[in-house]
Amino acid sequence: MQQYDVKINTREEAIPEFKSKKEEKEFWATHDSTDYVDWSKATSALFPDLKPTMKTISLRLTNLCSTA
Repeated sequence: MQQYDVKINTREEAIPEFKSKKEEKEFWATHDSTDYVDWSKATSALFPDLKPTMKTISLRLTNLCSTA
């Protein structure tokens, strides 16, 4: 298995306030969340009341995440 050096950002920027969902969507389409969130501090969450759906979602993965 290949190992990668992952850079953890120690300088977090403030997430701006958005006036609309469209503005937020456009922002995150052009910005990386690692500049705004320290994912090394992330914790797991449980959502026991969620119901499964058949709605399609798409995920964008970098080469670092994919195993192709």
